[in-house]
Amino acid sequence: MSGTIGGDDMTTTADDGGRETGTRSLEKALRLLRETAAFDMQGARLTDLVSRTGLGPATAHRMLKCLVDLGFLAKDPRSRYHLGRQVFELGLLAAHRFDSRAVAEGPLTRLAETTGDVAFLMMRNGLDTVCLERREGRFPIKVLSMAPGMRRPLGFGAGGVAILAAMPPAEAEAVLVANEHRLRTFGPGVPVRVRRAVDAARATGHAVSESHLTGGITGVALVVPTDGPVPHLAVSVVAIEDRLREDRRPDALAALVRAAKDVATAVRATEEG
Repeated sequence: MSGTIGGDDMTTTADDGGRETGTRSLEKALRLLRETAAFDMQGARLTDLVSRTGLGPATAHRMLKCLVDLGFLAKDPRSRYHLGRQVFELGLLAAHRFDSRAVAEGPLTRLAETTGDVAFLMMRNGLDTVCLERREGRFPIKVLSMAPGMRRPLGFGAGGVAILAAMPPAEAEAVLVANEHRLRTFGPGVPVRVRRAVDAARATGHAVSESHLTGGITGVALVVPTDGPVPHLAVSVVAIEDRLREDRRPDALAALVRAAKDVATAVRATEEG
């Protein structure tokens, strides 16, 4: 029997003909929701989501239809899926507890002004990093690699590398294994490059990542030293490669250290208040 999300027992038929629990079904639906978010404004095709989640086409289509019916996703005339109104409304309700953007606005703006380049505030969310905020510096060539709300597999980009490097090695390894197929969609060598970047970040105390999508782009990042056992925020600067050459990097790192400390202070004050 084929079940639907939200049924009383939430039992669904697995792709191999076996039966799986409602928890497993829910996990698959949430993975579809998360992967749809990664496509930002362009929307995700069914084939995209099948490739990135490993779900069978029939299962993915059935769950996507349910998510659309419930308002968590929307389907446009091109048959591409986008986040729906329900996600927006729930986000508004949760923002007062989890929104680090407002308190980080000042430090991030100063970081962009000091370096002249584009500054980002990134947050870990499960197996992803989410761009919380972006500020643009005065340098005319701006690398707008991510927009607020966009997400990538944890390890994609300097902010994600910095967060992974700050995690216990076993936990970071589990994330890298889980994300390997997703990272490979950006290029067959990307998982290896990410691992090397994480190892280098552990040795140096800061993350450096070359763009996996566009040549000649470099990002440098530091984690925000929050009070939790594992950092979940990172600040980064992204620019054309020449502006973040190794001999120019110390100035950017000094600005990143100040920004990370200022964001940590602001976040701590908000949590205590």
